[in-house]
Amino acid sequence: MVFTYVDLSAVRERRVVWNDTRQTRFADSSSRARRVVRTGDAIFGTVRPANQSHASFQSLNDRVVVSTGFTVLRPDPAKLNHRYLHYLLFSRDVLRQSVRAAVGSNYPAVTDQDVAELKVNLPSLSNQLRIVETLDSLTDSESSIEASIAKLRITRQARIDAAATCEADGGCLGERLLRMDAGRSPDLPNAPAAPGAWGVLKVSAVHTDGFRPMENKAVTDPSHVNERYRVHSGDLLISRANTPELVGSACIASQTAQHLMLSDKTLRIVENPALADREFINLCLASEHVRQQISTLSSGSSRSMQNISQKAISALILPWPPLAAQRKTVAEVAALDTLIAAERANLAKLRSLKAGLVDDLLAGKVGFRNCA
Repeated sequence: MVFTYVDLSAVRERRVVWNDTRQTRFADSSSRARRVVRTGDAIFGTVRPANQSHASFQSLNDRVVVSTGFTVLRPDPAKLNHRYLHYLLFSRDVLRQSVRAAVGSNYPAVTDQDVAELKVNLPSLSNQLRIVETLDSLTDSESSIEASIAKLRITRQARIDAAATCEADGGCLGERLLRMDAGRSPDLPNAPAAPGAWGVLKVSAVHTDGFRPMENKAVTDPSHVNERYRVHSGDLLISRANTPELVGSACIASQTAQHLMLSDKTLRIVENPALADREFINLCLASEHVRQQISTLSSGSSRSMQNISQKAISALILPWPPLAAQRKTVAEVAALDTLIAAERANLAKLRSLKAGLVDDLLAGKVGFRNCA
């Protein structure tokens, strides 16, 4: 019999990510694929309960089996609304209890018995329904904002891709640069520098989502400090070594109050301001058109780490409209970034409100065993 198998890695952000599940048969399945679920059930991730790898099944059309890393909770409809159960699993009180009950330092876990003994509030079914309606309304608002952010991000990427493939004359990136600076990578402990101390950037400091200054290694020998390699606010940085997805990633440095230096794997791109806008270059480096070039030009025998040379970076073909047009593109993308930031702020406020309401509405002391 064929079924869909759900393991711990397929549960994220309070739901099952169905694309990360797989179809299998009992004869071919893992020995952990043993727990059948049905519509209305919830699953409690017993391994590393602090991760809250829980989910619920509102409707199922296929046969689903979950890992023994989950406790399956089947609510008694005469006592417990299945949506109320879903919210209970993510309450701070249940989180505190499950983390406290977990055993093991490297692989902390709770047992089915521990889950059964969790204490929760169990009001009447009518009150459960009222609570669910309130929280569902907030969840719907949350989903609406998330959809708005996703749409804005798609619009943003489309604008970048359009700019990178416009009909303006194209040319090599190197023709519009004054230079590229590289640092050094001395043997350093894998710990970030303390405030005010010197650090060398790790490759993970340069990310398409922005600059990550805390991704650095503390300099332990003062002889390794070199002012030439100092990262300044506003620098355009590019990673010449990273995973296939991130090699060639670029960002504008910010929040550089720390004394940070370039490594030999992070380059500073210095443009000719009479020919190119720094922010425009940064946007183009994130476009699909240029990312395809980076993929072609990068090399490396390891699947987990690829490299791209300074020569290859200089050879990247970018469009070069007039400076005014470059800056117009930058302004349009910045306007979208402002909208995205505002929506993210709204989402954070809503989630804070929701978390507080969940705690206020769901606090109590009744065992799961009495309602499932």
